[in-house]
Amino acid sequence: MPRSDAERQDIRSRSWFPGLAHLALGRAGRGWRLMGITTLTLLVIAWRWRQVFGAFSTPFIDRWVASIFLFLVVPAAIWFSRWDVSRLLREEADRYRGRGPWKVAFRRFSENRLAVWSIYVIAGFYAMAILAPIFAPYDPSAIPDVMVNRYLLPSWAISSAPTSSAATCSAEPSMGRACHFPSDCSR
Repeated sequence: MPRSDAERQDIRSRSWFPGLAHLALGRAGRGWRLMGITTLTLLVIAWRWRQVFGAFSTPFIDRWVASIFLFLVVPAAIWFSRWDVSRLLREEADRYRGRGPWKVAFRRFSENRLAVWSIYVIAGFYAMAILAPIFAPYDPSAIPDVMVNRYLLPSWAISSAPTSSAATCSAEPSMGRACHFPSDCSR
């Protein structure tokens, strides 16, 4: 049964908050996913607001990209929700018209649940990679020079290493070999 113009207008007005109009149209899965993405993004912005807003005062480009990504997710979800609701309403009205090859491909792809979930997983990995500077507790540029520290003992072995001067020697440092215990120095 076709919807009246008042019902269609009511559904379109709900599409300003992503997911509500999809729930009204009976597309609960897509509606809950859109509501979850939007709510999670708003929670991340509220939870990490100092890092998100403070990113623009730092010279690190990765923090800029993560903050811009967060600010663009909500408008993109709103735009997608409005576009998708208008598409669903148009499909409802034109249910028996012919379909083009892209619509057929999109429909077949969206019916394959494994393919849809893989897209979500891949998008989640991309989102984690983009948002890593906001959630990472340490600065990745604070790692010391690896070439200088490559011959140091591991941190767990420093307390158990012998303290005598005979225990540490350096045999052929140009070849990259260093001994730290007397049994190694006998060669």
